[in-house]
Amino acid sequence: MNIKIPDHHKASEIFASVKKAESGAVFYCTDERQFSLAKIALVKSQRTDLSIQLKDAQSRLLKQVVPRRKNAKEEQQADEMNSNQVSAIRALEDAFRQCQAMKLTVIGFSDGLVAVPNSLGGGMDALSSTAAIDVDTSDVYRGYEADEE
Repeated sequence: MNIKIPDHHKASEIFASVKKAESGAVFYCTDERQFSLAKIALVKSQRTDLSIQLKDAQSRLLKQVVPRRKNAKEEQQADEMNSNQVSAIRALEDAFRQCQAMKLTVIGFSDGLVAVPNSLGGGMDALSSTAAIDVDTSDVYRGYEADEE
């Protein structure tokens, strides 16, 4: 069930709507303030069966919150990496050392990585060279954006 949060709704109205919503309901709004209030209402009500969406004027999804309840083991380990994750990081570091040994530079460019021979340097000429190769990051690498939540 999709439930529109009108831009004029007050915080108390949003909290009441979230509290009485049927399980599986999807709240959506077009106002950033309403989205933030709905997120707060979701957290305070501890509802893990609802989701909240922020859409633009053309109804394209901009942001979404889909909470889930963590079990006790996940809560304990949520901030810690497991041994497989640490091994993956070590393998990545080994790959960078191998690039260094092969005289390759890996450059973050836009939301991806590009590998170029060291001899080309690290400027725009190197990135647009035919020798530059886009690195397949399998959507794991992302550039940091300060406005993300």
